[in-house]
Amino acid sequence: MTDWFPSREWLESYRANLNEDDAYAAESDGWGVEFDGDFRFVLTRLPLEETTLGDLPDELTADLYDRIDALADDEFDRLRETATPAFDERLASAEDDDERERFQRPLSGVTLADV
Repeated sequence: MTDWFPSREWLESYRANLNEDDAYAAESDGWGVEFDGDFRFVLTRLPLEETTLGDLPDELTADLYDRIDALADDEFDRLRETATPAFDERLASAEDDDERERFQRPLSGVTLADV
């Protein structure tokens, strides 16, 4: 699997990159020694506007689609009622006899920024 944000592999790669960074080492020198200290990492420049749910590997989205499939009919109806007009438009153009599969097709086109 590639290092897709927010996968475990991505986080491991991020940690490895931090641990190899001289500026980070200098800034964090002594931090947390003999006391509990936390760093807050603000992640920027993530491709949230360009990346859709459908772009992500199946390993990252399978649980989402499984949970949608497992919803009771009334829960699915409530989820369906929360759709934005743009999503409704994509849903209307999706072709499939099974309503949940029809729902998942336009869902895969939603950007991570809109999740």
